[in-house]
Amino acid sequence: MVKQIISSSNFLFFSLALLIITPSPIQNFGSATLEEANGQIPTNIGDLKSLTYLHMSQNQLGGFIPSSLANLSNLQYMYLNENKFSGHIPNDLGNLKSLYGIEAIQNQLSGFIPSSLANLSNLQYLYLADNILSGSIPQGLGSLELCHLQMFDNQLSGHLPEDLCHGGKLQIFTIDELEYCELLEALDLSTNRLNGSIPRSISQWKHIHYLNLSNNKLSEKIPSEIGKLVQLTEFDLSQNLLTQEIPSEVESLKNLQKLNLSHNRLSGSIPNTFTSLPSGIDIDLSDNELTGPVPLCSNFLNASLQGNPGVAYDDTLKATDNFDEAYAIGTGGYGTVYKAQLQPNNVLHDLKY
Repeated sequence: MVKQIISSSNFLFFSLALLIITPSPIQNFGSATLEEANGQIPTNIGDLKSLTYLHMSQNQLGGFIPSSLANLSNLQYMYLNENKFSGHIPNDLGNLKSLYGIEAIQNQLSGFIPSSLANLSNLQYLYLADNILSGSIPQGLGSLELCHLQMFDNQLSGHLPEDLCHGGKLQIFTIDELEYCELLEALDLSTNRLNGSIPRSISQWKHIHYLNLSNNKLSEKIPSEIGKLVQLTEFDLSQNLLTQEIPSEVESLKNLQKLNLSHNRLSGSIPNTFTSLPSGIDIDLSDNELTGPVPLCSNFLNASLQGNPGVAYDDTLKATDNFDEAYAIGTGGYGTVYKAQLQPNNVLHDLKY
């Protein structure tokens, strides 16, 4: 039998049916945790007026999220992760003014994110990742004092709300006024349908260490302001429509451990400033339109550069005998720098980096 845990000062065990069908014996208890359940949430769950904590994660629950949840006026936390809920997020959830957190990751929720969520003045956590939500991120969410916001792996589109981060407390956001995101530490909006350019206001994200905007439809040039993100350890802009040259300002990213710019339309040569990046960094520049020689730096020994017919990678490996130490002219915390002779168009050149 599916068990329901209801707790206040003591723990009592009830069946799911008893919890839902006859809520009166438990209506003064403060929390409910549901484990290993299937079926749907009954609409009369809204009769549990004193409920403050609702945990239904990692079950087999499906169907629509009942709008009657909006009757739980004292609810502070709602966890619906890893189920099979479908349909729209009820607009009436915007009436739950006591809510601090909503989590509904890994479901099959569709439709727009209701703008009424902007009414949740106490909301600090909003996790809606890994669903099939569409449309744009609603205006108003940015004015909340959100600390964590996750929306990756959806079908979101359009521009980012102008008020995003106006609450001033956002630390994790998993894009065109973002200058208020000074406390942002991690941003993951990968696998959506976001379009337009990357805003120059990212220069204000002085504390960010993880930035993933991959698998969207972002276009135009990578802004030179990325050089201001000196705390970055992982930077992923792969599978977009980005064009023009890679900005030389990447040399300022001294903490970078992983850089993925693959599957775009980037052109021009690979900046020589890549030699300033930390030793051992994982670099993926594959499937672009890059040309010219590869910077003579050991970081490119295992870099992914395939799909760039104009890049003279094989010539570089041959000229340095696979970056042999005999060709090294300097070694430091940012890798080894080499001198070699390349021969494009039958003209020899000495290349120093």
